[in-house]
Amino acid sequence: MVLTRVQHPEVRELALRLLSSDSAMSLLAVDLLVLNFEEGDEELLHMLLKRSAQADDGYLHAFCSDVRRLTDAHPTPAMLTLLADCYPSQPCAHCRHQLLVLLTQRAAVPAWLQVEARLDASPETHTLMSRGGTVATDSLNGDRAIGSGAARTSD
Repeated sequence: MVLTRVQHPEVRELALRLLSSDSAMSLLAVDLLVLNFEEGDEELLHMLLKRSAQADDGYLHAFCSDVRRLTDAHPTPAMLTLLADCYPSQPCAHCRHQLLVLLTQRAAVPAWLQVEARLDASPETHTLMSRGGTVATDSLNGDRAIGSGAARTSD
């Protein structure tokens, strides 16, 4: 869709309206936010994830994949937390692995996800977590996190 390439307040307004809808069009909202993101959008996306808990696998796959792309563009601490929270809902093993790679690159894999990922059916995901990495601290909530970067400390 052309609007995904437009940065404008009206596109953002449309994205926010779509996020609050209960239709599949809410997926479009995530794509529209890539160029129209503002801090605080994470809360709306988190609410959408919770509302989508009973959605079909196709919707969850698309939503979690879109959140990964949005997080790659806007890796705020809250977006990284949202991305981690998408992991259990992502039905696609390849996409769970890609999600975990992004979190690992940002040293933002929470402890609970380290445990879950080691049990993942995907050999690549299992290997990624079994290899380990540098242990870091998540400055938002003090959870220990794993990543490939240098250790961070709480501020």
